[in-house]
Amino acid sequence: MLYEILKVRQIPGEPYRRWFTDTLYDLYVWYADEARREIVGFQFCYDKNRLEHAVTWHKGRGFRFNKVDQGLDDPLGNQSQILRADGRVRREALVMTFHSAAKELDQTMVKAILDVLKTFPE
Repeated sequence: MLYEILKVRQIPGEPYRRWFTDTLYDLYVWYADEARREIVGFQFCYDKNRLEHAVTWHKGRGFRFNKVDQGLDDPLGNQSQILRADGRVRREALVMTFHSAAKELDQTMVKAILDVLKTFPE
């Protein structure tokens, strides 16, 4: 079940951010301001324990779908996670996965994100 990380670093000049996590998912939500009235972006990461993927949406820029590259598993090499372009995802599966993961979160926020996810191109 997703829970909120309460002390998330806020970067001056960037949208206000929130972070929700559990063992399978991460959800980052960006708001126009700290009042949290308008969502201007989000990133939903799923399958963290297998082949992690992320769908990212930013108002005015649209969607990106990526595989999360975990970096090299070498103590002397690069261990930074990066996003790589990765094919397609079925919108219906994405919507169902998000809905299931977010059922305990604020439903106003969840509905706003679901409304955007339902426009994800097939």
